[in-house]
Amino acid sequence: MKIIILIFSLLITFISNSQNTIVENGDTLNKYGLDGRKTGTWLEHYGSARQIGEYLNGSKEGIWLSYFNSGMLNSIINYRKGMLDGVSLVFDEQGRLRNERHMRNNMMHGENIFYGENGTPLFKKNYKNGILDGAQIEYYSNGDTLDLEFYKNGIKDGPSTYFNEKGVIISKIFFSNGDFNGPNITYFDSGKPMIESNYIAGIQQGEYIEYYESGKIKIQGKFQDGQKVGKWIEFDENGKKIKNNK
Repeated sequence: MKIIILIFSLLITFISNSQNTIVENGDTLNKYGLDGRKTGTWLEHYGSARQIGEYLNGSKEGIWLSYFNSGMLNSIINYRKGMLDGVSLVFDEQGRLRNERHMRNNMMHGENIFYGENGTPLFKKNYKNGILDGAQIEYYSNGDTLDLEFYKNGIKDGPSTYFNEKGVIISKIFFSNGDFNGPNITYFDSGKPMIESNYIAGIQQGEYIEYYESGKIKIQGKFQDGQKVGKWIEFDENGKKIKNNK
């Protein structure tokens, strides 16, 4: 519903701005001002495709519509002083929305959403001045979340969480400035822990535990500066020690 309202609002704005300038014989289209720059409403052709919108002082301004050669709407693009600015919507030839992106000064700024053929999101990415920043989400085709990651200034920072198709967490990793930093946990499809480890500044440190799906410990040991140290113990599914490495 939100997308439908947005599309309707953009089209109404475009029609309102254009209805007094477009005439059937086209004599108000494709004009140049006294300074030689494009001005007013222009209909531009690129092969058999075309786009229509307004020029102000020689630069694209406001909403521009582009069409496939079939006549179907291809995109609704917002410009400000010749630069992409505001919401841009891209459609396929069946009329389905495939991409919604928010722009500022020719750079992505805000949400950038890609949609599948069924209308559900495939990806949601957040940008700040053209750089990934904030939550980044990938989806299964049914709309359920596949992974959720966080970026800061284009670099992974914070928890990255991955889900199976049943919505159960299968991995959770913490990042700081692009490096593993903190707990790194892998889960069985049942949601029970499989492996628990820890990283500091990208290097494995501290306790490492591997589990059977029953929850009993399978392997236990420690890392120091990325290397195994001390005692490493393996257990069978009944909890009995079967190997003790020093």
